[in-house]
Amino acid sequence: MRIAGRRLHREIVHADAGGSLLARDIHLPRFPFRWHYHPEVELTIIVRGSGLRFVGDAIDEFSAGDMCLLGGDCPHSWRSADDDQAGVQALVLQFSPELFAGGLLGTPEMARIGTLLERARHGVAVTGRTYERAARLVSALFAEPSGSSARLLRLLETLSCVADGGGDLCELSSGVRAMDAAAQARLGGLLAVLEGARGDLSQSTAARHLGLAPAAFSRYFHRTVGRTYAAYRTDLRIGIACHDLLGTDRTITAIAQDAGFANLSNFNRRFKTAKGMTPSAYRRLGRA
Repeated sequence: MRIAGRRLHREIVHADAGGSLLARDIHLPRFPFRWHYHPEVELTIIVRGSGLRFVGDAIDEFSAGDMCLLGGDCPHSWRSADDDQAGVQALVLQFSPELFAGGLLGTPEMARIGTLLERARHGVAVTGRTYERAARLVSALFAEPSGSSARLLRLLETLSCVADGGGDLCELSSGVRAMDAAAQARLGGLLAVLEGARGDLSQSTAARHLGLAPAAFSRYFHRTVGRTYAAYRTDLRIGIACHDLLGTDRTITAIAQDAGFANLSNFNRRFKTAKGMTPSAYRRLGRA
């Protein structure tokens, strides 16, 4: 996979000696663009610096006070603004999603954290009072000795705090929100077909795939996924277009048609509503 002429790197993460997580206080002149992923979950807090944050198909501005939780294998990068000469500082926690496996995530006490880690597969921005509380907990974690059980307890406290964030959490890139195992099993086949068809399934066809009447399917999909089928299909098409805009040199017209949009004007309007910029501006930002 290539994005804007740069290869997607797999980053190797090594936990701190004697510990189960990696905690880094990063100081750099600037963040270079390095499009990468790793199987570890990552929590990043920007202490100083500004620029653009790339998570999946989402491009957003970042500055001091930016906090993101990224699930395993979520592609991402930060890139400093050209006029940012003050340097950057970030607090970064990375840990294997298996850290809480072995039945622990199946306990009632850990259910909220399990749901949070599922949501983080698409990247989650943390804001407001939840950010303030979580940032204090992360600072306390860094104050504990490397490899100590106190660091692990602080990590659990931090994840619990974020899991209770409610409206302070915002998913970043396109994708279905976290759902329970039964809903995943029932919808998995449909969403696989939908994504394979690049969002080109009518609602009536999708309803037949699940053996439901159109009205019942509409209610079920909205209750399970958290949005209407039409909205999800549009988000999927926009996500496909974002990847093609950054990863290929194809024309915007061809990308719009391949993503399932009937005409260029409709694509431009939908894309600007979703991303706050035109497709050409999105491509320029990604290749700057």
